[in-house]
Amino acid sequence: KIRIETIDAPEVHGRCPYETDLAARATKRLQALLSEHRMTIARHGNDIYGRTLARISTDAGEVGGIMASEGLARRWTGHRKPWC
Repeated sequence: KIRIETIDAPEVHGRCPYETDLAARATKRLQALLSEHRMTIARHGNDIYGRTLARISTDAGEVGGIMASEGLARRWTGHRKPWC
């Protein structure tokens, strides 16, 4: 499992309908970005859950930046913020 280190994304099992809906839209967009473009993964260690921390880039740009610019995630600031 890989966690995109540059973003804070909504949870699929969110605390409110808004977060759950946003997570579903973010998941679809991420799937499209990763399936439609060639990608490179730059790994940078692991998070506290053992997931690989990485930046993922495609010819469309850095995936975390794309997701944040489209309002489907937020730039990672070092801690999570509520979506609801």
